[in-house]
Amino acid sequence: MKDRFDFEQDIFDCWHIVDDIKQLHSMVCENNDTSKDDVANILGGMLLLYDDRFRRLMDSFEHLIDVGDLPIKLEEGATDYTPKYEKLYTELLTKLRIISETDEIRNERKREKEREELWNEK
Repeated sequence: MKDRFDFEQDIFDCWHIVDDIKQLHSMVCENNDTSKDDVANILGGMLLLYDDRFRRLMDSFEHLIDVGDLPIKLEEGATDYTPKYEKLYTELLTKLRIISETDEIRNERKREKEREELWNEK
């Protein structure tokens, strides 16, 4: 059973993405031998890895909401964590959807640009 300390660790695990991106940036900028395939493989692996890490983080968050084990300061007169955390959870999901939609839009634009470049080469 997860507790708030596991949740904290899950948050820290997700922050590793910053270090991984820095490492990939160094590989690409400092190593002329890094190919597009290498970068694509690394990014694909990172996608799977961080998808799992963020899912674990959300599972921990949902569990803590269910058991009421989130250390928060209740608003004056409040007796329940649920309303405040339902709002936070909804906001978090909304932000994640926005990020996901932004990535989808960016990827679609990239695909369109690649198609245009191929078309112009012919």
